[in-house]
Order: sequence, then structure tokens, then C-alpha cells
Amino acid sequence: MKRKIKILYVAAEISPYANAGGLGEVGRSLPPVLSKSSEFEVCRVMPLHRQVSNKLKYIADFPVQMEQGFETCIIKCDIDCNDTPTYFVGNDRYFNRNNIYGYEDDGFRYFFFCRAVVEMLKHISYRPDIIQTNDWHTGFLPLLIKKEFPEIKTIYTIHNIAYHGFIPASYLGDMLSEQERSNLGWPEWLNFMKAGIIYADRLTTVSPGYSNEIRRPRQGFGMEELIEQRPEGIIGILNGIDTIDYDPEHDGILTYPYTFNKIGEKHRNRTELRTVYSLSDIDVP
Repeated sequence: MKRKIKILYVAAEISPYANAGGLGEVGRSLPPVLSKSSEFEVCRVMPLHRQVSNKLKYIADFPVQMEQGFETCIIKCDIDCNDTPTYFVGNDRYFNRNNIYGYEDDGFRYFFFCRAVVEMLKHISYRPDIIQTNDWHTGFLPLLIKKEFPEIKTIYTIHNIAYHGFIPASYLGDMLSEQERSNLGWPEWLNFMKAGIIYADRLTTVSPGYSNEIRRPRQGFGMEELIEQRPEGIIGILNGIDTIDYDPEHDGILTYPYTFNKIGEKHRNRTELRTVYSLSDIDVP
């Protein structure tokens, strides 16, 4: 029997645990679909944000080296998530906050997350063949994985290239080589997005159209030359949609469920929505 390919999906947010936008929705829907395939075995990992209210099981704890010494990391797992096991990286200093993003120390928070994921692999039985990283928050992970687990392949998926993520070069000290620091912005700020683009084994994004857009000046936000320098380029894989949760006939939310054959009910929902927001019910979008 053919061995399944093991994938570790890493993201800053995964719905419904903690979600700020489209990244969290992809983290909710894509890994379980991959898990249903006979080819893949998938686990997920994300920070233990304050918003996570699920019952979690303690797995391990260990120190994570940072510039000022060591920070404690606690790994927990969702005991009720059978289809796609989900691990959580816990540290109250960095993640026990009201919001997922938007803090001056976001670079330190998510650099800790990247280092903690690498250390986590030394304390759990799951050893992935591939790690899929997502957006700037996980950008340093491909580089750190190459140092500790060179046999593991990494994919870096760009959802929004406009947000880069930064950390002071002086903070990392001797964690990186001189060449690595130079590639990422030494002597000032090191760029998470650059790290992902340069050091991941494969680069992907959320659609073929977006893969073309971010190769262009201005739309690439300074990353277009780095993308072009990759010999295999960037692969645009079109984001899908959860056809069960977003089925308008059975979603349990719409007042007037509808199908293609009952499309008139969609207009009744539109009328109701406009009523809620005191908008005129006229025939415009």
C-alpha cells in the first residue's frame, strides 16, 4: 500500500478557531479536503490566540530561543477535530491578545511562531514530508526548516503580497548566516515575505490571475524581481469554495433558501437584506 504524503499546514489564522479574513477561510476548508484524498495525511498548526475557545489537550512544552533569551511554548491539540488534527502554539505574551494582528511587535510575535513550529516537530510524533506556509507570518519558516530538517520540503503560498512583515536585523543576531541576513534586508529590517519567496522549495498563490499580477511593478510591492528570479516561477492555484457550508439551499442562514431553479428566492433575500440596512429596494447591485 502506497504511503500517504504527510502535510503540515501552517497559518496565522484558521477558521473557526480564530479568523480575520480569507486566509482563515482557506485554512478551514483546504486541509480537510486534502485529508479526504487517499494520497495525503494533513495536520494544521496555528497560534493559540485568545479567540480560541475549543477544548484543547496538552501535548508538550519547551523553550524557544529568541534574542533576549528563551520563551516558553506550550503545544496543545483540538481533541474534537478528528478529520484534520490541529495543533496550537501557545505563549500568552505573544498571543493572548484581543486581536490576531495589528500590534507593533507583530514581527516578534510571528518570528516566535515560526521558531516554535520548528521546535514542535522535535516534540510530536507527526513528521511531515511537506510544510505549507501561508503569507508573511510564516515567511521565515522555510529558511528555518532548511537548517533543522533539510529533508522536509516547503511550499510558500502568497495570499496577499502587500503585507510583508518585518523584524530588526539586529534582533536575530547569529541565528542567520551573513548571506541570509543580506538577502533579507541587513543591516536594517529583515523581511518575512522575502524569506518565504527566496527559501521555500515551491512558490504558489491563490489564482493564475494573481500569479501574473504580482509579477508586475507596483502590484508586486517590490517582490516582483524576486519572484522572477525563481527558476520554476510561481504557480497560481485557484482558490475554491466550500460547497457545503456555502450551499444557498442548505446553509441554514438564508431566510429564503434557493437553487438555480428557484433563483427568484435570491431576490427575496436581497430585499430583506436591504430592509435590514434601510436601503432602497431598486434594481441595482
